[in-house]
Amino acid sequence: SPAAVESFALIPALVGEGGAERLVTHLFLHGGWAHVALNALGLLAFGAPVARLLGPAGRGGALFLAFYLLCGVFAGLGFMLLHPAGLQPVVGASGAVSGLMAAASRLIERPGRLSGFASRPVVGMAAGWLAINGLAAVFGDHLGKVAVSS
Repeated sequence: SPAAVESFALIPALVGEGGAERLVTHLFLHGGWAHVALNALGLLAFGAPVARLLGPAGRGGALFLAFYLLCGVFAGLGFMLLHPAGLQPVVGASGAVSGLMAAASRLIERPGRLSGFASRPVVGMAAGWLAINGLAAVFGDHLGKVAVSS
């Protein structure tokens, strides 16, 4: 809803004014069901190998949640660096899911152990990620943004 977006979306200009919690809360809002579905698919696909690496039960789950949130927060900070005075609300877990994808790409070649950053799977997935996001930037300007009606 517009009220949820206004209260919890990442709005870079508001983070410096006591709204740092928005770096986390924006991860739990989405621009629609398609946005939720795409992030859920990414979480399922790329989260599983990362979760296996971090281990089962409570400790592994806590590490996974911390890693997921950290990826989302860093993605939000990256957005803020590019748009420090931005007023456009940003929502979604795409940054956190991208972090999971990056971690999973390092596990493809040697399951259970991390490959190097220059390994073939890492470079290939990074190139694919850049291409998909480039296409989204050109053809889908509405992705990742929410229009707030007054």
